[in-house]
Amino acid sequence: MRTFGKPATAAILTHLRRELAHAVWMLLMDDDFMHVYIHGLLFCIIDGIMRVLYPRFLTYSTDYPEK
Repeated sequence: MRTFGKPATAAILTHLRRELAHAVWMLLMDDDFMHVYIHGLLFCIIDGIMRVLYPRFLTYSTDYPEK
């Protein structure tokens, strides 16, 4: 509002939210995380067996065509 003298439109706010989400993903997915994501991380579980664990992001997405 201060810069342009008028409020942001719905399309601009949608774009900015999308850009923010992408920036957060880029912070989360640094080189160290991507290495572990691809190659896994060795853990010794309580039973004494070494296991390779792979981190995953679970998301829920749906489409509501009736809206």
